[in-house]
Amino acid sequence: MTLKKKLSPYNFRSRSKLKFEQSVRFVVELVQQLRARLPKNFETLEKINVFSVDRILRAQKEKIEDFLEQLNVENISDILTQYGKIHLFYWENKEDTVKFWAEVLSFRDSSDNNPFKSLALFAIRLLCLPWSNAEVERVFSQNEHSKSNLRNRYGLRRNGKCCHDYEVPTKF
Repeated sequence: MTLKKKLSPYNFRSRSKLKFEQSVRFVVELVQQLRARLPKNFETLEKINVFSVDRILRAQKEKIEDFLEQLNVENISDILTQYGKIHLFYWENKEDTVKFWAEVLSFRDSSDNNPFKSLALFAIRLLCLPWSNAEVERVFSQNEHSKSNLRNRYGLRRNGKCCHDYEVPTKF
């Protein structure tokens, strides 16, 4: 008996074709899920990186005029002027973006003015926006794992019986 006849009942070709089709369906579904979860204004979210510490302190700046106009910022000229000069000053907090912008907001020059107030306030407002609800989705997902039809059927009959008088051991 030849090898071909021995392997024919296993039908490897149709199996590999089936696996390929399953893989294609998986990738298509993955792309659809990603599109559904990613915001439509993803380019806007990428522009926010301009206000991170390492990028804001570069000598060669990226253009942010269109970004500011898109967000309907009132004092664009002030922010652009401050944006162009911020890298000329010495800043202590160069590792953490939040601490950096807090330092910029509290900065005072010799005449007790803050020359970067508009830029700092804008950056802090921008960085405080809730861009993602991933944490909330994760909490709900975890909550769904703890629920089941069986558990829900017990309802009030289980009330006071499961871990009602449990005491945490002292070693914890």
